[in-house]
Parts: sequence; C-alpha cells; structure tokens
Amino acid sequence: MRNWGGVILENDYGPQRGVTAISGYLRSAQDAGVVDPAVDADVTAHLLIASVFLRHAQPMLVGHSLGLPSRDQTLESIVATLHR
Repeated sequence: MRNWGGVILENDYGPQRGVTAISGYLRSAQDAGVVDPAVDADVTAHLLIASVFLRHAQPMLVGHSLGLPSRDQTLESIVATLHR
C-alpha cells in the first residue's frame, strides 16, 4: 500500500496548487492596478494559505482557537496590505 504523501506528490496535490492560483490572481490584479505592485504575490499567497491552514488546524491540534484573529480582522488586514 502506498503512503498518502506519495499519492499527493505523484499527483501534484497540496497547497502549492492554491498558492499558484492565488499568486496568479494577485499578479493579474497588480497588472490591473488594483493591488500594489510592491506586494510580493508569491509570499502573500503563501501567507494567505498559511492563515487558512492555521485557522482550521489550531482547534484540532490544541483544542482551542485562542489568539487567532477573527475572520473579519484577517480579511481587513489582507485587503489593506494589498491596496495602494
């Protein structure tokens, strides 16, 4: 029986696909003048995926969500970071 990690690697599953999609979207938004050109699209995409992962994983890993900002706070901060 193959391990799950091997299946993920062989089929190119995993967070890198979301990061690629989000960074492409951010680059398009930069080209359209909506997102600040100084924003690193790849790093920002990784940060967004990491934020989503932590928001969902922390309660399962440690049994609480203490210290996590609200969804609204997170979204407002991300939007403020991206705009000129």
